[in-house]
Amino acid sequence: MGESVFFIFKVPSSFQKEQTKELLKKFKETKNLLKQERIKSESDKIICSFGPGWVSIELGRGKNNNYLRLYATTTSHEENILELSKKIYAQIKCPGIGFTDCSASSMGKDKEDIEIWGGDEFWFSGNYDVLNFDTLFDFNILTKKEVDKIGKKKILSLPREICDCVEELEDGAIFMRITFIEVTANGKMRNAVRKYLGMKIYGKTEDKNNKT
Repeated sequence: MGESVFFIFKVPSSFQKEQTKELLKKFKETKNLLKQERIKSESDKIICSFGPGWVSIELGRGKNNNYLRLYATTTSHEENILELSKKIYAQIKCPGIGFTDCSASSMGKDKEDIEIWGGDEFWFSGNYDVLNFDTLFDFNILTKKEVDKIGKKKILSLPREICDCVEELEDGAIFMRITFIEVTANGKMRNAVRKYLGMKIYGKTEDKNNKT
């Protein structure tokens, strides 16, 4: 997969530096969190070290919302990020999406890239507001409200051929990981899951019968 892994939560604009510090405090009080060697805070950024690598948690500000971003520069920490994202969700109860830097097949040039990542606006300008939280990315945490809207039974019945991990969280939210085949095919895989759940289809894999 890609060289970098992201997981981003959309949080209220009231979520500021102090809330980030409170989150850090909770993790410092949690022994053996993902077998971390150290956790330190730098302004709005939290650095979690795992052996030779690290995962950062950073607060980004948008126009109407703020965003809590988990980031690692190597996919070897993908499982760490996904497990950490579930622990963070348990504290903040906000929707989250995740992906690698190879998830967008042409980094802002493909139709799906523009529709769900905002094309260059996210990848090269760092504008979180353009991310389309109304659809599915490669990794997703759906809040209970979103689960109720789509249908819990339908989500839990997703075939593992297109969604290899569907995990119900303790408050009724659901974590999903879309099955990875290869970079150039992952847009089709995301759309296969969207179609199964009755959601809008995006990008070049859209056909006449699925346009909305």
